[in-house]
This record gives sequence, structure tokens and C-alpha cells, in this order.
Amino acid sequence: MTMKPNDRPSPEGMLADDSPIDRIDEDLVAYLDGELEPQQRMELEARLGREPSLRARLRKLQAGWEMLGQLPEVPTNPKLLETTIRMAAIESTGSLQRFEQQRPAWWKTRSGMVSIASLVAFSIAVLGAKVWEEVRFRRELRLLPIAMRLDGYLHASDLVWMRELAKLPQWRETTTIAQRLGEWDFRLPEKIEGEPSSGRAALLRDLPLEDQQAVIEAWQRFEQLAPPQREAVLNSASEVVTQPDREELLATMERYARWRETLPPDLRDQINAAATPQRLELVATALKTSVTQWTQQSSRLLSDQDVETIYKSLHQIAERRVKTMEELAPNVTESVTRVFATIEPRTEAFFLRQLFRTPDQNGSGGVPRFDFLAPALSQLAPLLNQIRGPLTEDELYVIESVLGEPVTGTLAAVADIGTLREDLLRSWAEESMRRMSWNRSGTTLNERYLLLDPARRDQLDLLPPSEIIQSLRAEDGRRRSFP
Repeated sequence: MTMKPNDRPSPEGMLADDSPIDRIDEDLVAYLDGELEPQQRMELEARLGREPSLRARLRKLQAGWEMLGQLPEVPTNPKLLETTIRMAAIESTGSLQRFEQQRPAWWKTRSGMVSIASLVAFSIAVLGAKVWEEVRFRRELRLLPIAMRLDGYLHASDLVWMRELAKLPQWRETTTIAQRLGEWDFRLPEKIEGEPSSGRAALLRDLPLEDQQAVIEAWQRFEQLAPPQREAVLNSASEVVTQPDREELLATMERYARWRETLPPDLRDQINAAATPQRLELVATALKTSVTQWTQQSSRLLSDQDVETIYKSLHQIAERRVKTMEELAPNVTESVTRVFATIEPRTEAFFLRQLFRTPDQNGSGGVPRFDFLAPALSQLAPLLNQIRGPLTEDELYVIESVLGEPVTGTLAAVADIGTLREDLLRSWAEESMRRMSWNRSGTTLNERYLLLDPARRDQLDLLPPSEIIQSLRAEDGRRRSFP
């Protein structure tokens, strides 16, 4: 019987390229990495005491482990990095052998991640290709939490400053607001760090695709760091892990790094260059601006139905305010109500925006600009000015009472934070009036579509969605002109 080249037995201490990793090699690598459970470690150490061949295998793995830390850094292939992360899912499903049979040719040079010539020779002669890959992969899994918190280690490594920042009341309130409004989400890095490195392969397998992609991108950023930067990041991580307040430090570092990216570059430079007292003042001022921006941006939560619901409530609130003029001018109230009920929708939206603003928001000396778009109301401006002003607490409750999920959930989440609930409702009211002011016909795109002649709808149905929206907006422009 003739033996084929691929059928030759491997020399002692080697693995064939298509052979699976022995379970004992996995345990030995995990033992060197300190990842075995206490009971598993005791059992393995008992075997090492009984079996000379197992001790010899451990010494070879130990030699490779030590050499791994001495090898020079070289640039890595982003595609290789992506496959390294994807390999976690493959290993966890037990289909690694099938993957090895289907893998591309360049994967067989994976040990060339460090050195194409010397490492391949070394890994085959001493460890075996797959055991070497296992060693590398375990190292990557152990460093993955650092990669996921990279910005914090890069831009917030001053632990003294981080502790001072954490004491700032405005900082604590702002981080709570950001979390509840969904501006920041650190669940993925926290989930990865909370899992022992021995279980991270299975964790990666079960992540949604968008989270897997986030892990890949974080790992690529980490691998692409220049050697001095990577060393600084690793040193920072080593320092943080020894701190008694490690968890709070990490949370502050992550959130500060995320927040500083939203600041203008010149303000970031000012904060970095200032002494601690001035730095805290600059941060406190900038935090107020951030909360205002997040409050305004929260209007993205509003659906078209939410906008219409809020707008109808504002219309009712305006009618109630008009009725309060009956004691002052009973003959005028009916006239105002009639004009208010018949004015063009876009004009009505503009009128409401003026009605619910404070005098200093108008830029017109406190006089409502009702005459600009509604001449019929210009003579009534002095009376209307008496019912003009921001939405009251009772009026805000009227708006809140007609809203549904998920926006009511957001309001409930921030109900205990100062005036944030009221600020959100006022911002959403302003957004509803703005959208209706921009929407000249006072109808949604869907309503305009239903109002079209059936033949016209059939024509639109043949167009791509983006062109249908553009046509509906143009159709509205043809039906109405600016007031």
C-alpha cells in the first residue's frame, strides 16, 4: 500500500495542517493563559505530574508563548483581522474543521501575521499551525475589551482629571440624561469585558451582525495603532485595572471620550490646556449646550402620527386661550375664532409658533408678527399678545396625555431629572409646528397620496420610492402657493 504525501504521520510534537486541535492542547494553552477554572487546573496539574510526555508538550507551548511576546510588530491585513473575529463564531459552533477545508489560500499564512518566514517555520516545528493560531486568537480575545474602549484609553488617560470630573454634579446629571435619551450606549463593550476571555468566542458568535461589525471595526482600529500609541494604550489599561475605583474610572473615561468628540476642536483644545478649576468651568458650560442639543435632537423620535397628534393638541390649547378673552372683548372672540379656524394651514402653524413663544424669542420687540402672514389678525395683536406665552404645565400635560409609545417611555425615563420632561415636550411642540409650517398643505405625504386621482396614483406606483416622495412634494407645490 502506497502512502500519499498527505497521509504521512506528523513528526512528534507537530500537527498536520488539516488536523483538528487536540483538546489537551486547548487545555494547555488555557492553562498558560490562566483561564482554566480552579478544578480544571488541579486536574491538569495532576496529569502533568503523572505524564512526562504531557510535561514536554507544555514546555514546547511555553517556549512558543514566551517567544510570541518578543516578536516584532508588523502591519496586519484588515481582511485577516475580520476573519479572526469571525473565527470566534465558527469555533463556537464546532465547525472549525469544515472551515479549514474551505478557507482561502491566504488563511494558511495566518501565522504570518507576525512574520511570514520565521513564524510559519517556528509554529509548524514547535507548536503546529493550529495551536499557534489558538495562542494568537486567545491573545486577541484577551485584548478585545481594551480595543472596545480604545477612545477612553487614548483621550482620557489622566486618572486624576477623570476623578475630578466624576465629582462634578453637572457631569453626573449629563451622563444620566445621555444614557436615558439613548445618546450613549456602552452595553456592547461592557458585555464583552464582563465575559471571561474563555467565553468570548461563544459571545461573539451570538452577537447581532451589527454588533459583530462594531467589534471588527474596534479591533481594526486597535491593530492599526502605531507602536508607541499601542504601548500607551496598554500601559493605561494596566494602570486602570489596578485602581480600587476601576469600574467608575472606566465609565468616566468612556463617556468623556465619547462626549469630547461632539465638541468643536478649539473648545477641546481649551479644555485640554486649562488648569483643573478653569477646565471644570469650561466643561460645565459645554455640558449645558450638549443637553440642549440632545433635547432638540430627541424630536427624531417623533413619527408623523406623533407630530399630527401634538399639533392637534396645540390647536385645541390655542382655542382655549382665545376663549379666555371673552371677558375682555366678548364681541371680538367670535371673530378671532372664525379667522383662526379658516386661515391657511401653513399660516396657522406660523401663528401657533408665535402664540407659544416668549417675547424675547420673537426678535421684534415683543410684538407678535401676526400681521406678517395673517392681516386679518393684525388689528387683534394687542389682545392676542395678552394670551401669548410659553406652554404651561397644564398645557404640557394635555400634550403628554395623548401621546403613545415610545415617546411616553422617554418622558417617563427622564421625569426625575429637573425640568427635562417639560423641555422635551416644549421641544417636540416646536418641532411639530415647524414640520407643519414646512408642510404647506397641512397633510402628510401619505394623505396627499390618497387625495390623488387614481390614474395619477397608478403612475406614481411605477416610480422608485424616492421619486414618489419628490413627486408628492411637487404636487403639493402645484396645488398651493406660498401665502
